[in-house]
Amino acid sequence: MGEVEDDFTVMYLAHADRVFAYLCSQLGPQEAEELTAQVFCEAWRQRTTVRLDQGWMPWLIGVARNLARQAAKQHVRRTRVEPDDETVWGVIPDPAISLADADEQRHQVLAALTALRGLSEADREVVQMCVIAGLSPADAALALGEPASTVRSRLTRARRRLAAATSDLLTCEELI
Repeated sequence: MGEVEDDFTVMYLAHADRVFAYLCSQLGPQEAEELTAQVFCEAWRQRTTVRLDQGWMPWLIGVARNLARQAAKQHVRRTRVEPDDETVWGVIPDPAISLADADEQRHQVLAALTALRGLSEADREVVQMCVIAGLSPADAALALGEPASTVRSRLTRARRRLAAATSDLLTCEELI
């Protein structure tokens, strides 16, 4: 392999999981897997032309965001994937935890997912970028094409709303 391929492989290994998690939070694991591949195909195609002052991650999430929106508009195998016992957003449960702890963890994840769905689209998108994909607010601002101050204030409000809604759901007897 050449130097360009080695650099691309390092970049892919560093960012693929976060891009996948971001897309899973919007589309579910199957569609996210396909779109993650498309994101990195686009990155490969544009590796010599794209200007990356802030690194790859904001650009990758911007591409992922656009692809996710296109998939939603075209209704390409669009189904809402609800979390199940096996995986939530591509995360496999830890086999070392007890069944009671696993049930409690599942209950907490369901509450968080339900609360996340209750946020406005703008708030949900900022949480998905900053919390799930791990972007800094400045990097999320680049991906969104908005001022960093707007993203920071939206993230603060969204976290507050998400925490309150999750707490409310956890005190309920039943989720959903």
